[in-house]
Amino acid sequence: MSPLKTPGFRDVADQAGVSVTTVERVLNERGSVSPQTRMKVLEAAERLQLRRVLPSPDYGNLRIEAILPKNPTPYWAKLSAGLKNAAKLLPRGIALYRTFVPENDPPAMIRAIAASKMRRSALIVAAEVNDEIADTLASVAGQGEIVVLVSSKLPELPVQTFSGVDNVAAGRTAASLINFARSGRESKVLVLQANSTLQSHRDRIEGFTTTIGQRFSIDIVMTHEMPGASWRIVNEMLAQDRVPDAIYETGDSGDEIATLLRGMENRPIWIGHERNAAHDQLMREGLLDFVLDQDPDRQARWAMRHILSQLGVAGSKFTTVKRPELRLFCAANLQDFDS
Repeated sequence: MSPLKTPGFRDVADQAGVSVTTVERVLNERGSVSPQTRMKVLEAAERLQLRRVLPSPDYGNLRIEAILPKNPTPYWAKLSAGLKNAAKLLPRGIALYRTFVPENDPPAMIRAIAASKMRRSALIVAAEVNDEIADTLASVAGQGEIVVLVSSKLPELPVQTFSGVDNVAAGRTAASLINFARSGRESKVLVLQANSTLQSHRDRIEGFTTTIGQRFSIDIVMTHEMPGASWRIVNEMLAQDRVPDAIYETGDSGDEIATLLRGMENRPIWIGHERNAAHDQLMREGLLDFVLDQDPDRQARWAMRHILSQLGVAGSKFTTVKRPELRLFCAANLQDFDS
């Protein structure tokens, strides 16, 4: 290179033995470059005395954003807390930011994904089923961002990394427990579907309906996670003397229907989702039989593990985190899993 020529990205790329695109990603702190390659680029830029402020060697202030719905149920609070706790274990120079958007508001979710206020290297997102959301996620992934879905998959997204449990298997598990408990007897089952826009709830319904025995009549009612909806539905059935033999809730309604079941001589089998303090108490009381839990804390940590692996961060504190697994709780095993 001529001593009179000001070095540029092409010169740095030649010195480091990488592409100009890689140089641009490193110097503009866009992530998705291994630490080894990043250091080669920075060293080459320094040798050439590139006229610009170079990023810090410590991962370059990489930013991870988590976009979650504003939802008051304990599950979402636990997932958010899990992400916050996981962020404390990130290496120096990598930070996590949490963004909350209105639930069931696809335009708000799309804006959060496409027009972030920060320059991201990775995105953790819990999104409802929507073609435009899937297209937007595919677009940001195509631009080099690492994308991890938590809690719920998106069928419209051709390639996706999912940190969560098999929700079809969760529905099958609930049906199998009822099949076993009722021993093939003709029975009425009430399914309270909490959500229609998240694939996780659709998957649970699919698994349940394909596994429940043929001698069961099933009534599926949507609650939309509205406060009081589960209570009103069950109360109306009891008033009409249509007492179900089993109740399966695909979401977390806390202890809403407990007051209706308490004191019944032959109460229905009750299966719910997500372990929390209210559900623990109901299981100990003998009202709630089983709780299926998707371990939001491990979902958060596995998502972080995948992102750090893709960024090429070696020896992180998440390397031993296993993929999230469905957990089954009942009164008999609570002492082994106390929070």
